[in-house]
Amino acid sequence: MLRSLSKRIAFLVCEKTDLLPLEIYVYGFELIISSIIETGALLLVGFLIGKFVETILFLVSFSSIRFFSGGYHANSYFKCFAVTLVNYFLVLLLYNNLRNFSANMITVFTLVVFILSLVIFIKFCPVKNNGRTIINSQKQKGLAIIALCTNIVLAGVLFYIFKSNILIIVLPTIFMVDTLIVIEKIKQGVVKNGKENEENNCNDGITFNNLCCCIFLWLYE
Repeated sequence: MLRSLSKRIAFLVCEKTDLLPLEIYVYGFELIISSIIETGALLLVGFLIGKFVETILFLVSFSSIRFFSGGYHANSYFKCFAVTLVNYFLVLLLYNNLRNFSANMITVFTLVVFILSLVIFIKFCPVKNNGRTIINSQKQKGLAIIALCTNIVLAGVLFYIFKSNILIIVLPTIFMVDTLIVIEKIKQGVVKNGKENEENNCNDGITFNNLCCCIFLWLYE
């Protein structure tokens, strides 16, 4: 349904003389439409449960960091939305618990999240999916770290200026971004190891067959 709608829009927008392939436009419209649906659905959920402002902060923080850092991506838009929805509720759960912490405990938690995130970003970012990247890896890593630092510094400064616990939601959001990065790296490692094992098994099979042929020829002679 999403793809067919994207194709219709692409046919209407694109001209026959356009230099770019139609599939690029289709893919772009798929991303735009799915993002609008996902954002609208989360805002609606946030409004219904009385967490509208928190939802906006979650979306801004999550999107601004993840755009550069990368991380786990599901293989369909529905699964992607389901993963985002689960992350959203986990962030709200952590946020509700953090609100009961003292200012000193929140400061300690902020430092822990920042140091942990910095290590993960330096080590793993950017996490590429299907080999796609918009800029070179080093620039993307730098922008991911800048986005991380900007979110933490702004949230910290505004928290101490306005004394509003609502800004604490940025911390569990960053933690979930870290989690998605680690999950994707583990997934890529498992897939890579699986392919290597298959190649080794194939090589072993070829070697065994060659050995059998050699033995057969030796016996035949």
